[in-house]
Amino acid sequence: MISGYEKKRFYRYNNLMTESQNLFIEKINQKTGNKTSSYSSSSIFIWEKEWNLEIIQGENFYSVLRKCCFESSYFFPQGDDAECKNFIKGLLSEKDDLVFKYLSKKDVDFLEYNFPGSFNIQRDLDSDEYIYSIEDHINLTGKPFANCRNKLRNFSRENKLTIEKVTEQNISEALSILSDWAESHENLHLSSYQTLINHSKELNADIFIIYRNGKPYSIQSGYSLGNGIYDLCLAQENQNIPGGGYAAKHLLMETIKNDYKFVNMEEDLGLSGLRIAKSQMAPCSKNEKWMALKK
Repeated sequence: MISGYEKKRFYRYNNLMTESQNLFIEKINQKTGNKTSSYSSSSIFIWEKEWNLEIIQGENFYSVLRKCCFESSYFFPQGDDAECKNFIKGLLSEKDDLVFKYLSKKDVDFLEYNFPGSFNIQRDLDSDEYIYSIEDHINLTGKPFANCRNKLRNFSRENKLTIEKVTEQNISEALSILSDWAESHENLHLSSYQTLINHSKELNADIFIIYRNGKPYSIQSGYSLGNGIYDLCLAQENQNIPGGGYAAKHLLMETIKNDYKFVNMEEDLGLSGLRIAKSQMAPCSKNEKWMALKK
C-alpha cells in the first residue's frame, strides 16, 4: 500500500463515477491544462471495466492504475508537483516493475529533473492522440488532403449519407450498427462502447447515427474536452465500404463545426492499418506521449 494515499475502485452511484470524483479530476485537469483524451474523466469511466482501472487520489493530485494480466501501469500523476513527486518516490521504493504511461513532454521534463537516472524514458507512439482541424477537413484544400478528397469523391458517387442525433425512436438502429460491427470484430471494446451509450447523458456525450442511402450505416459519439476540442471516442460502421469511414467522419465534422474547432480521434493502439488511416487524414497536430520504466 502507498502510505498517505487512498487507492480505491470507483465509488458508484447509479453505476456511475460519483460527481465529486468527476469534478475532482476535471478540476485537476483544468489546473494543469491537460486536455488529452486519456485523462478525461469521461474516458476513464468508459474504459474502467475493460481496462480494470483504479483511481489513486491524494489531496491535490490523482493517478490511475491500469491492472492487466500481462502488465500493470500507472497513468503519470497529475496535480500538485510536490504530491506527484512524493507519489512517484513512494512507488520507486516499492515496485521493481514500475511503469508510467501517457507522459507529456512536460511530464518527461518533470521526471528527468526530479528523478535523474531512475527511469528509461521512451516515446510511446501507440498512445499518441491524433488532432484534426475541422476547418481543414471542411475545405479539403491542398496536397495534404488529396487522399481525403479522393475518398470522399469516390464514395459519394454511389452513396448518400445523412445524419441524425440518436433518440428513443432510433436508438435501436444505432445499437444494431454497433452489434453488427462488434460481431465482425470479436466483440472488441463492446462493453466500453455500451457504457458510453448507456450513460451518454451523464457523460454529456453526443451520439449520432449516420444513414447510407437511407439505411443505418455508422454510429459516432463523442464529447467536449474543452478549448473547442471534440473527443470522437466511437466511430464504427456496419459495412466496410472504401471511403465510407472517412465520409462518415467528414459528415460529423460538418455537423459540429459551429461548436468545435478540432477533433481528437485518439490513439491508434499500434494497429498498422489504423495508424495509416489516421496519418492519411492529415492531422494538424498530435498529443505526443511517452512511457517511463524504472531502471
